[in-house]
Amino acid sequence: MREERLLERIARWEEGDDRTGVSDTERLVTSVVEHLRHILNTRQGSALIDPDYGVPEFTNLVGTFEAGEVTDVAADMERIIRRYEPRLSSVKVTFAPKENDNLTLRFSVSGEVQADDRTIPLTIETAITAEGRITIRR
Repeated sequence: MREERLLERIARWEEGDDRTGVSDTERLVTSVVEHLRHILNTRQGSALIDPDYGVPEFTNLVGTFEAGEVTDVAADMERIIRRYEPRLSSVKVTFAPKENDNLTLRFSVSGEVQADDRTIPLTIETAITAEGRITIRR
């Protein structure tokens, strides 16, 4: 399996980037995280090639969410990640609230990335802001 998506490899080739200094495993994990950032910040219906690519509009939930809605958001994110980022297996999205922060929905996304003969655990934190932007921190 390639450690980067096709467009990443093409962009790196066009820039004349040689591969020194970065391991294949590090490049793979970085590529997965960046792709998740792209997927989660794309609204469904905005990608011409696939109307299901991306996430539904979550901005109406921030600040006024209920437990069932949060579960639905986590399930939507998990389904979308499983479908559009196959390099991440055993995906699990869980609600991870912070006290005194009612304007941000926070989730933990965990999974595993296969690199050569190794399984690398990957956990990222996501936050959906009141503006609908999803930030990702590794």
